[in-house]
Amino acid sequence: MNTIVKAKSWKIFAVLLSGGFIHQFIDIKVFDNEINEVYSDISHTIYYLVILSWILVTGIYLNGNLKPDRRVGTNIPVTTGLFLLITIAAARFSWTINETFDFMQNNTWLMISYIVFSFVSLFIICGFTAKTIKLNETSNEINVNDYFGDIFKILIWPIGVWFIQPRINNIFRDNR
Repeated sequence: MNTIVKAKSWKIFAVLLSGGFIHQFIDIKVFDNEINEVYSDISHTIYYLVILSWILVTGIYLNGNLKPDRRVGTNIPVTTGLFLLITIAAARFSWTINETFDFMQNNTWLMISYIVFSFVSLFIICGFTAKTIKLNETSNEINVNDYFGDIFKILIWPIGVWFIQPRINNIFRDNR
């Protein structure tokens, strides 16, 4: 975890972006072969695992850096991240074997609920990390208005890394 949190912005950016390129390469290369679509689903799941891991590991590590009375509970973000990853993997694998695609295609409310669940989960996870960053930077009490912009910086992950990671590095440089 130390390596992820103390890494430079360009390293995190390169890892996250290369994961996206590898995922897209696998998706394009194996699209024509139905048996190999499972590899595409695996690469898709690993791609989101890498992104969610960076967000959650950063938040958990920064939360551990806080004084015990200022710490934020980690159960909800970690559980939400796990459920989000499971639902992404389940949706991808079910679409590959065409078990639920016809049912989901005809059921708009199911698709809308899946999309809403995904966005709410991402806001919970990114909100946790943004809050721990802001708590580490300031000794004052904070509310959602103080770190709401940081949530969006984390959500736009390839570009947001350039804004968030230097702040994380400054937190650990100041703590030495």
